[in-house]
Amino acid sequence: MDAQHRRLLSIVTSLHEALMAGAAGDIVGRVLDELLLYTQTHFRAEEELMRQGCYAGLADHQAKHAALVRQVKDLRGRQGSGAAVLGIQTLGLLKDWLTGHILGEDKAYGAVLGEAA
Repeated sequence: MDAQHRRLLSIVTSLHEALMAGAAGDIVGRVLDELLLYTQTHFRAEEELMRQGCYAGLADHQAKHAALVRQVKDLRGRQGSGAAVLGIQTLGLLKDWLTGHILGEDKAYGAVLGEAA
């Protein structure tokens, strides 16, 4: 999971660098497409680990994953709007996801599953 989380951080960094260079229009659509693919692969793997570890918070975690996917799809649907604004909104969503979900909830399930192993 850590390698996949590093991949997400790489996506965030690419978007941030494009925004800082004034090139959001060149990348924001690709970033959102990549995020949709990433979430499918990553969430499936993460949820499978939780199933195997009989993690009690699986259903709640799945709901949070589904909410993020809806948010990314919503942003992707607004692709025709200003690229810089869309890029900033995407970056905000990802920042919240990295700090709130990955550093909080994912660490919590990792600790629980680590104790069970």
